[in-house]
Amino acid sequence: MEYRSANRYDIDLFVKNRVEFATSIRDIDDVPAFERTTRAYVEAHIDNDLIVFLAMDNGAIIASCMACLYHTAPLPGCLSGKIAEIFNVYTRKEYRR
Repeated sequence: MEYRSANRYDIDLFVKNRVEFATSIRDIDDVPAFERTTRAYVEAHIDNDLIVFLAMDNGAIIASCMACLYHTAPLPGCLSGKIAEIFNVYTRKEYRR
């Protein structure tokens, strides 16, 4: 098993993984549109303000999470105002526990 940050070469696998996650927790009216907009977002942000962490097993994503980075006004505990929000922590069912 390998743990690493995703890069541009991982976009296809990650988008499929995120769609798998989203459809496992809710009904999505237009899955192809969700996949397209997810791909566009990841392509636009992965080298800037999006960090995706992957757990890989034999070339397949078995777990992932993403952190969106943004700036806010300085906070007492974070004077730079650089904030990360973690989204979509997901592990494929067969790898849980």
